[in-house]
Amino acid sequence: MKVLGGHTFTEADKAKLDAVGTTISTDQANAIIANTAKTGISTSQANAITANTAKVDLTVDGAGTVHANNYTDTNTTYTAFDNDNAGLVPDPGSTGTTTKFLREDGSFQVPAYIADTNTQNDAAAIRTKIGSGNNGHVPTAGTSGHFLKHDGTFGLPSYTTNTNTQLPLIDSDSMAGALATNVASAESVKAYVDGKYSYSYIMWHGRSSDSSTHWHFPDATTDGEFNWEDDDEAIAAWDGNNGGIDNDGTNTTAGTSVVSLPRDIGAMGVAFPYECTLVGFTAIGRDLTGNDPFKAGLWTSLPYSTYGGNTSNTNWTLRAVATSTYSGGGGSSYNGICKLEDLTADYILPAGTILLPSLSESDNSRSYVTMTIVLKVPIF
Repeated sequence: MKVLGGHTFTEADKAKLDAVGTTISTDQANAIIANTAKTGISTSQANAITANTAKVDLTVDGAGTVHANNYTDTNTTYTAFDNDNAGLVPDPGSTGTTTKFLREDGSFQVPAYIADTNTQNDAAAIRTKIGSGNNGHVPTAGTSGHFLKHDGTFGLPSYTTNTNTQLPLIDSDSMAGALATNVASAESVKAYVDGKYSYSYIMWHGRSSDSSTHWHFPDATTDGEFNWEDDDEAIAAWDGNNGGIDNDGTNTTAGTSVVSLPRDIGAMGVAFPYECTLVGFTAIGRDLTGNDPFKAGLWTSLPYSTYGGNTSNTNWTLRAVATSTYSGGGGSSYNGICKLEDLTADYILPAGTILLPSLSESDNSRSYVTMTIVLKVPIF
């Protein structure tokens, strides 16, 4: 260890000098040894650095990080804002109030419109408006059945007693009880219309061609339209009981008796294109040479879909039958004009059905008959 310029020079000091070279002055060397060497600063600045009180010029770019402890702001004067200048919000100047608002002049004030915000009318004002026309309010509910009038009051309309436009409804298929003051149901109207029909009549004239007691029918012979024959079918219409007047009903019961007839007889009938109802027949006739009763009948076939093109016999059902009578007339002989009538058939003739007449004599003489066949035809 050596003493240099009043300072002790150690091996460590020597190392420092070796690092910076040998072209320094004695003062610089001493400063280095004392670790007080400064570069480009004054003694006062060096002292400030040593005391950690050095200041940084914040106006210079890149001034570095500024710690609060290293900067003191002595400008503590600020201005409150007003309608001309920016600034801080001023002190409201009161405590416990909640109705004031910050005005643009920087003061807290109660808005001038607060006193005018009540837009509700009192009861007197409402009553006044009710009576002032259509712009008023609806008043308290009035009496049941009353309505609000244009003057704001409730009243009973003058037409109330005349508002009943509903007529009593009747449900009668026959329209029984129908009046100008009631109406019929749709079902009744349909049933009533469906039940409407017109009567139609067919006239048939013929005589039995022989004196047998069989049923005689029109046939395809030369005079078959007038001279009705049994065509060898021998369908008995009488059984000879009680002088030939009565029979056992085998071939004379309407709705039950069925006979089989050939095509030359069936082709002489009348076919119906539309459905209708057979009411029956009314006939007049006479026994040609004797004084014995005779019969007339009406027979129906099955619809055309069954008999069409059939070359064999077809079944026919008796629908109406009557025996001659002179009761109620001006005489007492079957040789005179007698009446034969059966209007109780009430049989629906399906479309395509054939209707065929017949005649039978109870003794060995011939009979004549003219038949009026009655039909009920629906009105479409």
